[in-house]
Amino acid sequence: MELLEILGYVAAIFTGFVLGALGSGGSILALPVLMYLFGIEPVEATSYSLFIVGATAVYGTIKNQRKSRVEWKVVLSFGAPMLIAVAVARSFFIPYLPDEILGFSSGQFITLLFAILMLFAAIAMWKGKKEKGGRRPMIVLILQGFLTGLLTGTVGAGGGFIIVPVLVLGLSLSVKNAVGTSLAIIAVNSMIGFGSDLLVGKISIDWQLILLFTLMSAAGLYLGSRIANKLPQAILKKAFAVMVSLIALSMIWASIP
Repeated sequence: MELLEILGYVAAIFTGFVLGALGSGGSILALPVLMYLFGIEPVEATSYSLFIVGATAVYGTIKNQRKSRVEWKVVLSFGAPMLIAVAVARSFFIPYLPDEILGFSSGQFITLLFAILMLFAAIAMWKGKKEKGGRRPMIVLILQGFLTGLLTGTVGAGGGFIIVPVLVLGLSLSVKNAVGTSLAIIAVNSMIGFGSDLLVGKISIDWQLILLFTLMSAAGLYLGSRIANKLPQAILKKAFAVMVSLIALSMIWASIP
């Protein structure tokens, strides 16, 4: 096994660790690892990432369900509209965007807006808004899920980095329940995406690589969730805020010509 592959599997463990601890970050970490350490082409790396993150999230969902930290009502009423909205954004919005917006390419402009929203979410998480308890009406869950899907579908990224803040700040879930619920939503979305790629795309899958990467990622998720279980809510919120801020700042930097 070559050095880059060894580093890649170490990074796979870290990917699962972040996913298990914060309920997000899988794809945004797995993609560059697959492309730059394993030499997978970008289009195929996206499909690999969907399977790896989806399968790891399934494992994380099972672990969190045992502790009653998955809000299935939220998964259905928030996750289903989100999935529909992603399809709407990719099919009916993205194709009609102008090539240039305010001096930026359309991709740069959307990414910049998304990163700014992430920064606002990080600031709100850092301030430690308290959970109010109770449950939101069904229509609120559906609307927030649809809006979140439009946002993530438009920018083509985000996932848990926007789902968790919405669940905590918008739906008043505890951080640990938000993480468990986010993993369930990510699992469904990722596996549907991977299945679609297999059905409509001509993708060559290296199953040995993808399964070993998933195994390493699952081991990392186990470690991440164990550590997160021992941390208080306030610390988890601040850790999430720091991670989201770093990702958002890197997106802003990449969006500026």
